[in-house]
Amino acid sequence: MLAAAWLGLGYRAVALENRGKAALEKLQGGGAGAKEVDEALDSLRDAQRLNADRGPLITEGLVLAWGGRKRQAAAVAGEATAAEPENTVAWILAFLSAPSAERSDRARARAVELDPYAEKALP
Repeated sequence: MLAAAWLGLGYRAVALENRGKAALEKLQGGGAGAKEVDEALDSLRDAQRLNADRGPLITEGLVLAWGGRKRQAAAVAGEATAAEPENTVAWILAFLSAPSAERSDRARARAVELDPYAEKALP
């Protein structure tokens, strides 16, 4: 019984995170509105409560950054990079949401240090 509950929660967390990722893809393509962004953020925050992994947190930050909420995205990036300093995607989020050129440069350098291929993905 306990295993079934654990699997059910895991499935729910994945489904919630996938909603957020779908909204992110729409944002990147220019097709998501404010309501869809807010719903995606709600789903991602729910997914975080069900998942010890930082994936939903980082996706939340990317949705915020692509949705034009850079201050909020920068706060999420700070949390993600502090929790997972070896996570390249967290540093890419920090780069995308950096409030200054200096912080942007530092985040970019760290992302490239962790994964040299990140240099090709970043402007």
